[in-house]
Amino acid sequence: MNSGTWLQRLWWKIRDLYHQLKPCRFSIVVAIISFFVFTTVVQGVEALRAVGEGLAGGSQWYALRVVFFFVALMLWAVCSWYACRVLLYFDFPNAPSSGARSKWAEANVPRLLGIAPIIILALGFWTASRRHAPEDKTQYWLLGFAALCVLLAISFYVLLAYRREIFRLGAIATVKHVDQLSRGTKTGIAVIGFISVSLFIAFTVAPVAVAQKIGMGTILLLAASSWVV
Repeated sequence: MNSGTWLQRLWWKIRDLYHQLKPCRFSIVVAIISFFVFTTVVQGVEALRAVGEGLAGGSQWYALRVVFFFVALMLWAVCSWYACRVLLYFDFPNAPSSGARSKWAEANVPRLLGIAPIIILALGFWTASRRHAPEDKTQYWLLGFAALCVLLAISFYVLLAYRREIFRLGAIATVKHVDQLSRGTKTGIAVIGFISVSLFIAFTVAPVAVAQKIGMGTILLLAASSWVV
């Protein structure tokens, strides 16, 4: 059997990797768009700057907004990781055979997509901090948030990498239908779906009131998490 040239083998690996990771495309696309939104688009950078500016002004109410902001960030991170992780369980048509699948990509791409939102926000906070003078208190808050995001990204990645040992989870099995997913996986999907529906209802019933309470930055993060799901 002709194994092909090295260039052909490289192309076959790239093709198989593309088909293997194609179910994760929404997480990837949202991460790419969000990177530009929070690092180059003026409105996105301003949304992050407002997070630090509110705390620098000493507003106690804004502290609650910051809590909402980081909760929404972690929700986006969890959705980005979990959606990709679950979709890779499925044996879709035209997917590469088990022997052609990259075990490294199967294990690590969902984790990288999980921490991607946090890293993006770290870069966004750093970008926003450059618009303030060093003596400005807002810059310290923004740089502090950037550092916090880095710590969150590291912690989240470690948790994802060792979650099976920590929680004593079973081995991953490839499935062809939703009914074949484990009860824990179905529960996770149901929880994420419930959160998305609840947010949809909240923004439909009282869009102005909810937006005023949680802030623009949180809304953008919730939108990103909903798009992934």
